[in-house]
Amino acid sequence: MAGQPRATAQAILATARQDDCANPPDILAEILCAKVLTVGLRASYPGFSRCHRDGTLTGFEVDIAQAIADFLGVTRETLRVDPKSRIPAVVRRQADIALATIGHDRLRDTQARFIRPHYYASRTALVGPRGAAVRDWSDLADETVCVPLGASSNMIVAGARVRLLIFDTPRQLADALNFGRCRFAVHDDAFFWQYRDDPTWSGRFEIKFTIAPLRWSTITANRGSDRLADILTLLSLAWHLDGTFQRLAAARRINTDFLEAERQHWLAPICIGPKGYPNPGCLAPPAATLPDLATPFAHHIARLEAGLASMQADGIDLSALKHQAMFDQLLHGVGISIILVIGAITMTMVCSIGVATALVSPRRWLRWPVMTLTTIGQTAPLPLLMFFGYVLAGGLAEFIAPRAVLVSILVLASTTPATPAGT
Repeated sequence: MAGQPRATAQAILATARQDDCANPPDILAEILCAKVLTVGLRASYPGFSRCHRDGTLTGFEVDIAQAIADFLGVTRETLRVDPKSRIPAVVRRQADIALATIGHDRLRDTQARFIRPHYYASRTALVGPRGAAVRDWSDLADETVCVPLGASSNMIVAGARVRLLIFDTPRQLADALNFGRCRFAVHDDAFFWQYRDDPTWSGRFEIKFTIAPLRWSTITANRGSDRLADILTLLSLAWHLDGTFQRLAAARRINTDFLEAERQHWLAPICIGPKGYPNPGCLAPPAATLPDLATPFAHHIARLEAGLASMQADGIDLSALKHQAMFDQLLHGVGISIILVIGAITMTMVCSIGVATALVSPRRWLRWPVMTLTTIGQTAPLPLLMFFGYVLAGGLAEFIAPRAVLVSILVLASTTPATPAGT
C-alpha cells in the first residue's frame, strides 16, 4: 500500500525537476535547483535531535530529515533551532522545513504549514518526587514548576496557580529538577522516556499525571509550498504504511506505541484516497491545547492578520489578542509591569531622599555604609543585583509572586539613588 503514495511523490518530483532554475516557481523548485534542503533541527533533545562534541546531530528527527533529502536527491544542511526560532525559521525562509518536536495545535496551525499524517506524538507529563501526593493541578498551588521555553502547554500550567521557572533546553530543566531548583517539572513524556532505565532517577522521581496529547509535524512555509507539502504528506503516509517510522524510532530507542497504532490506522483501505493521498477524514486535526474561548474582538484581529499577510508581514503574530486565555495572561503581565514601573519610581524617590539624608549626616556609622551601598548599586550590573535579590529573598522566605515583585522594585530603586551636590 505504500507504493502508491511514493509513486505519486516521485511523479511530483519528476515534474519539478523540469522547472526553470532561472525563475523557480516555488520552494520545491528552489531546493532542487540549489541541490540543498535546509532543515531546522534542535540540538538538545535526546533521542530526537542531539548535538555531539564533534558538531554532528543524531536522532529520530535527524534520520527523517536525511530520508527526505535522500528522496529529493539533494544534500541536507542543518539550521539549529530552538522552541523560539523553529517556526519563524520556516516562515522567514531561513529553513525549507523544520523537524523540531513541533506539536500541531490550533494556535500554531495558522503560523506555518503542518504536514499530516503526523510523525510522532507525546503527552505533557508532570514529574515529581516519589511519594508526593499529587493527582492534579489543584495539589500544586504555589509550587515551583520547571517548564521548557516555548511549550504549548505552558499556558495551561500558568493557569494552575503555580510559579514557573523557564529553561531554554530540556537538559537545563532536567538538571534543575535533579538539583532541587524545583520539586516538579513539566515536559513531553517523550523526553522523560530516556530516564526510564536510570535507577537513580526512577528511584527519586515519577510521572504524576499526563495531559494534552499532542501530535508532532514537519512544518514548512504557508506560501509557495504546495508541491513540497504534497511530497512530504505522501512520504509521511508511505513511511507509516511500510514501517519506516517505526524502524527509525526503534533504532533510537524511542517509544513506538504511537507509531504502531498509526500504522494500523493507515493500513485501513478507507484511509487511502485517490493517487495515494491520505483520506482527509482519517487525518487527526490540530489539538486544542488552549480553551476555545475567543476574545470579543478576535474577528477584528483575524482581519488585521489577513491584511498583514497580504503585505507579506509573516513575522507578526497577534494570537495573544485572539485567544482569551492568552489575552488574560497578557493583561496579567501588563499589570505586573505597571506595578513595577510605579513601584520603582516611588521607591526611587524614597531611596533618593533617604540616601541624600544619610550622605550629609554627621554620623560616620550611617554615612559610610550608605555611601558604599550607593556605589555598589550604581556600578553593579542590574541582572547581577536581581540575581542576588532572588537568592536573598528565596533564602529568607518562600519566594512567592508578590514578594518577587517587591524584590524587583527594591533592586530597581537601589540602582538609581540621588547623590546631593557637594558630597
